[in-house]
Amino acid sequence: MPQIIGASVYSEVHPGSHITDEEWAFLKAMEAYQRKWRRRYPSWREVLYVLHCCGYRKIEAAIPADTRPITQSELRLADAIRAKVADEAASPQLPV
Repeated sequence: MPQIIGASVYSEVHPGSHITDEEWAFLKAMEAYQRKWRRRYPSWREVLYVLHCCGYRKIEAAIPADTRPITQSELRLADAIRAKVADEAASPQLPV
């Protein structure tokens, strides 16, 4: 029997992508909304409506999404990329 491509396969291939119960509930609610209203690509306003229907409420002041602090692993990755770029710039290789 062929393997069905879906969320379970995605989570097996991409470590750290396990879907929580809250995420499943939201996915099911979005799917129900899309089927009911025949909206394959809902707008952000519709997504917020579904979240509101799921019980989510704004309880704190908003902060800009791009102000998230950089994690240590992101800093290490950036340093590794900078080092690799510097090494490649110092010793250019001719194409083969």
